[in-house]
Amino acid sequence: MKKIIFFTSLILLFSPMSFGQNVGIGNIAPLMKLHVTGADSAIALLENSQALNANVSSALYFKTGSGLLSYTGAVKTIGEGTGAARLGLFTYTAFSSNGLLERLSITDNGRTGIGTITPLAKLHVNSTDSTVVILENAEALNTNVSNAMYFKTGDGLYSYTGAVKTIGANAASARMGFFTYTSPTAGELRERLTIADLGNVGIGITTPQTQLHINPAGAGSLLIGTNKNGGGYTAIEMGISAQSNGYGFIQATKLSGSTWGDLTINQSGGNVAIGTAALNTNTKLTVGQAGGNYSGLSVTANGLTSNALIPQFAISATGTNGADALVIDGAIKVKNTEQRVIYQLTTQKNNSNADGYLYDHFTGTPGEPDGIVSIRIDNPLCNGDPNAIIFYSFINFYQNNKNYQSYLAYDFAFQKWFIQYKYDVYVGSPSNSYIPVLNIMIIKQ
Repeated sequence: MKKIIFFTSLILLFSPMSFGQNVGIGNIAPLMKLHVTGADSAIALLENSQALNANVSSALYFKTGSGLLSYTGAVKTIGEGTGAARLGLFTYTAFSSNGLLERLSITDNGRTGIGTITPLAKLHVNSTDSTVVILENAEALNTNVSNAMYFKTGDGLYSYTGAVKTIGANAASARMGFFTYTSPTAGELRERLTIADLGNVGIGITTPQTQLHINPAGAGSLLIGTNKNGGGYTAIEMGISAQSNGYGFIQATKLSGSTWGDLTINQSGGNVAIGTAALNTNTKLTVGQAGGNYSGLSVTANGLTSNALIPQFAISATGTNGADALVIDGAIKVKNTEQRVIYQLTTQKNNSNADGYLYDHFTGTPGEPDGIVSIRIDNPLCNGDPNAIIFYSFINFYQNNKNYQSYLAYDFAFQKWFIQYKYDVYVGSPSNSYIPVLNIMIIKQ
């Protein structure tokens, strides 16, 4: 009798039990059409007795209703050979199981493919659409609200190696940041490159002001070339000397190290301006700006004893095809205290100024012939020096004074030089408006 009860219990334990058309295996109160319960993790086994090989599969299909497109999904293992298979998840409503499409694949080596059955990495996403992956933070966009993808290598102390983030600037704009710096936590990564909403790119700065804005946070530079320090490469470097109160620089390197190179600007054509936007299109180089008190150009040449036979000069000017080598419009000062001073004066003033000045000194009577207008040169370079060499030329003069002549004379009583301006008939009364405008160059030995 006991044996009958025992075998009956086994049959009840392992036999399907049907209650209200639900089937239970391993339980007497099935909750669904099929309810399998077991004390082991191996609950169910789907077995295809056909030997594993390419495209031999074992599948669980999902079918909804009896309509034309009733097949709605499947889970399959698909052979890739006699020793490998993949697990595929299928969707796409179809009229037969063969119409389902494999959406996600997990291969024997643990790689996961979405849109591909041959993933090349741990996660491989393939799509015929440009929208491949979306990373969404459900929190509303606002200042410092971010959406991030982190990179972590190994489980050592400094395992976080990088990140790509979008970071909110406010409720309506954000920037994309690229982070590096090996760190023990994600929060210690540093933003190196930033792309703002308006398209400006920042390196070392999260609020770029131009299309490309580089902030080295101190002395730093931008290098074009392979290597500026070694290897014999040509390079050009552009940078700043300090974060504040420094200077900007451009340096060319011919060969790596301190073999400095040449710098060419506008090699194919065009002109260059320094210190002004009002470029003179008739000259290759425009220096200076309107207003202010400054020198336009300072040039220094360095001559060595070993180069005594090689000419050393600060400025070399060459005119070809009829062009003037050098045209000067304005005052020139070249000073050498051991030899000579050259000075050019172009202003006629009755009041003292930094350049010295001229006095108008009139003799003669209007309307009478053979009058003389004397222009006194009052300048410390030639005052008291009857041996000074003076050159002058007229820029313009009073048109009604006919047949004028002019010459230099030194007045020992005044200890000054005069330009004597003789005329046949002097028309009008003496005044500054009748004084000719002159270029005057004084050479003091």
